[in-house]
Parts: sequence; structure tokens; C-alpha cells
Amino acid sequence: MNLPTTSPATTCRAFSSGTNSGQPRANARSTSWALTRSRNAMSTPAGFSGATAASSTPTRPRPDSGTWSGRGRASDLRLPMTLQDWLDTCPLVAILRGITPDEVQEIGAVLLDAGFRIVEVPLNSPDPLESITRLSRLFGESLLVGAGTVLDTGQVAQVAAAGGRLVVSPHSAPEVIAATRAAGLFSIPGFATPTEGFGALAAGADALKLFPAEACPPPVLKALRAVLPTRVPVLPVGSISPDSMGPYLAAGANGFGLGSALYRSGMDARQVGQNARAFLSAWRALQPAPGH
Repeated sequence: MNLPTTSPATTCRAFSSGTNSGQPRANARSTSWALTRSRNAMSTPAGFSGATAASSTPTRPRPDSGTWSGRGRASDLRLPMTLQDWLDTCPLVAILRGITPDEVQEIGAVLLDAGFRIVEVPLNSPDPLESITRLSRLFGESLLVGAGTVLDTGQVAQVAAAGGRLVVSPHSAPEVIAATRAAGLFSIPGFATPTEGFGALAAGADALKLFPAEACPPPVLKALRAVLPTRVPVLPVGSISPDSMGPYLAAGANGFGLGSALYRSGMDARQVGQNARAFLSAWRALQPAPGH
């Protein structure tokens, strides 16, 4: 299955009520607290054929097309069932390294309100599993919540038990990818070479994290994209700023993982919200005009 056929300008969008869903309108902030934890079920691919599970057929309808309002409402959002569905709604991943459990409700709320849909809590943060549990319980199916800096299969099991649905690693370890898929979670391992990338895809990765992006500038990504399957989402991670996204996007990036330029330990929710809106504004400005 191909990458989304809709224009990138429709990504990071909100969905207005009554769009072919017949469901009542609801505001994300007022409803997210009552959402319960839910884990997506995924099947492990029989083998690598150039396509990844990110593009597998969802078992629920994909989100309806809508108009981006800039407010990040999740009204009538039909629950995505593949990683590609989540990336279609917003391909920017919030990396909350250093966050504490007491901060996750406020930080998660401002990210959701801004339009983010994927949140990663690195396991070298204070009490990361509790933060993942709280985010999953508070925001349920409005956010795809997972863990970063996942290094071994034991940590995969811990993330799953905490309610996480996404596993992100700085490296490409086949056993970690396999354990992630076996647990029904999405896998985004790190890579920096064709060998690492193809090995990760053969193990069942849903997408690839180009890391560290500082050591892999846009010309390197362009060369990697020349050999990687076009259906595979690639997300550069490492010192990404609103100003640095353009060259990576032109080189073939499908999204980004955002670290300290979005959130760093001790940053208050107001500043995180400002940073989030700046990233989304920059992303929208980089998209081609409709019809182009």
C-alpha cells in the first residue's frame, strides 16, 4: 500500500464534526480525560516485501478528510489503526525527554490542542513508565503514546504493560523490533545506513528514525531515499528546528521527531504550546499549495 495519496498540506489537521461519521461533536480537551486506555492490534508481517506495517490495511475507517483549524480538535476523529494513519494526522512526534509524571497532563493537553497526535517518553526520563501510563489513561485514543530510548526486549514488555503503543529506539536491533511487533506495538528503530535500514525493515519496522540527524544532513537522507522503498516513512531526529525541516523535507523526509526545541526538562506548558504551534506553522508553510 502506498504512502498517503492526499496532499501533505492536509496533515496535522483537525476534523470537523459530522464528517461522514454521524457522531456528536466533542472537544478534545473536555473529553480526553475520560478516554480509556486502548491498544491497537496489529498482525506481524509474514516477510519484508518493500512495504511496511505502517501501510497495512486498517481495521477501522481511516480519519475523514477535514480542514486544519490550527486548534488541534479531535472532533469525530475516527481512531487510526496503523502508524501511517497517525502520521497522516500529524507527522511530527513530540519527544518528552525528562518529563515527570506530574507534568504529563498539562503538557499532553497543550500538545493535543496544538495538533500533535504522537508522543514519546524516552525511558531515560524520571519514572517514564508512570508517565506513559498516565498519558495513555488521560488521552486514550486521541494520542498515540509510546516510549523512546528502548534498548532491549525487557523494556518492550514494560512499555506494553504501561499502556504504550509505540516503541522508538536509537538503534536497529532485530530482536527489539520483533518483540515490539509481537506485543502489538508500532516500531520505529533508529538507522543511519542502508544496512541498518533494510535490516530493520526485514525485522518488521513500521517506519525508520534517521538518527542522529546532525550526522545525517539532507544530502545523506536524499542518498538513502534513493535506495529505500518509497513506502517507508523516514523521520529525521536530532536537533530539528522549525527552520531545519525544509531541507530534510525536500530530501525525502516524511515527518520529524522533535526534542529540546519543542520540550526540555522543566519547560512550562505555555512555552511548550508556543513551540508546538511554531513547529506546526512551519510545517504548514512548507506544504505545496492545493492543486500543485
